[in-house]
Amino acid sequence: MKAAIFDMDGTLLNSMQVWINFSPTFCKKYGIEWSDDIQNAIMTMSFVEAAEYFCDNYPHIGYKKDELLDVWFKMLDDSYKTIASVKPNLVEYLEKLRSEGIPCAVATMTEHVLCDEALKFHGIIEYFDHIITYEDVGGKGKKFPDIFYKSAELLGQSPKDCMVFEDSLHAVETAYAAGFPICGIDDNGRNDINKIAPMCKMTISDYSELL
Repeated sequence: MKAAIFDMDGTLLNSMQVWINFSPTFCKKYGIEWSDDIQNAIMTMSFVEAAEYFCDNYPHIGYKKDELLDVWFKMLDDSYKTIASVKPNLVEYLEKLRSEGIPCAVATMTEHVLCDEALKFHGIIEYFDHIITYEDVGGKGKKFPDIFYKSAELLGQSPKDCMVFEDSLHAVETAYAAGFPICGIDDNGRNDINKIAPMCKMTISDYSELL
């Protein structure tokens, strides 16, 4: 490994509860019945795509896309500061990578306005040379490899030399198909680690396993 690419939610931060709570809470507030159909529809969407989905399918909420995004950003910024926390032993591992001269990037589906603030608030932004969101690759989510290729390019390494740290099945599938080695993150049993594992060089449930 000559460089490292980290997802944020569920990989750097214990923040999946932010997202688990977010959509049902929003739906309840605006009289939308939360369902598996909605969850499945928006699961792999970008934030902008999800906003378009709600504006198109539930016009009674009374927001245009940009207005809805502003409402969501405020809700989520508060949640990242009150609910999310840094993964155990992550800082120690990031210090280890720094001491070994391994450059690091964040590749996330969370917008800069949220992820940059969350990483600053939790005191870990200093460990990353680059922060890349889907906004930096033409709005393409992790169903496409662009965000991983862009991260590798900025880190100055080929895909085979960049370890991707990920907890999301569809993101792991994309990175694996693109030729990246993967460290699968077991996010407290909330993700499909058994499906992720066969594509990974390793899987961990705590960063202490890498110290």
